[in-house]
Amino acid sequence: VSSLLFIVGVFIISLNLSFWFVLLATIIALLILFYNFKFHAIVFISLLIILGSFYYLIDDYKYYSNLNSLQNAHEFSGTIVNDPSRSENYQTFYLKANRNFKNQNIKILVKTKLNPIYVYGDEINILGKIEKPTDNYYGKYLAKEKIHGIANFPEINLVSSGNGWSVLSELFKIKNNISRSFKKLLNPDD
Repeated sequence: VSSLLFIVGVFIISLNLSFWFVLLATIIALLILFYNFKFHAIVFISLLIILGSFYYLIDDYKYYSNLNSLQNAHEFSGTIVNDPSRSENYQTFYLKANRNFKNQNIKILVKTKLNPIYVYGDEINILGKIEKPTDNYYGKYLAKEKIHGIANFPEINLVSSGNGWSVLSELFKIKNNISRSFKKLLNPDD
């Protein structure tokens, strides 16, 4: 129940209601409840909703303050933190800043050619324009994923491999082997 109420607080503030409106409504509810002290559960509920709202606002503030740290950046070093997605013409992956970058919480979306193939845990350097996500629905999706920038077809240099968590790396290998097996079995051209 506590977790659900925390999520309700996050949901309420994500509706773009003013935080001050939510805080004022909760304070009024608390004052009424303290006056009539037998409603301890409702006081607890109100506090959890406020806590969820604060969490959302702090997380949102961190994201948008980090978003500005990539302004005019053309070079980035990091580690691939997801299983790269491959289409017919390109591959995409998330690149999280390494220790040398001033803010290690920065993550960018990289779109590049199919070859060479990059995998989870590869540490790479990229050179190219890094753009801020737009304010449309796709930009909001990237904000949800905590993506601070987008690099389309940058110059990439592989620094090292195998820098990810070994368990996750093995799980991605198993997933990719199963996927290749299904494609091979279900492809009518073979």
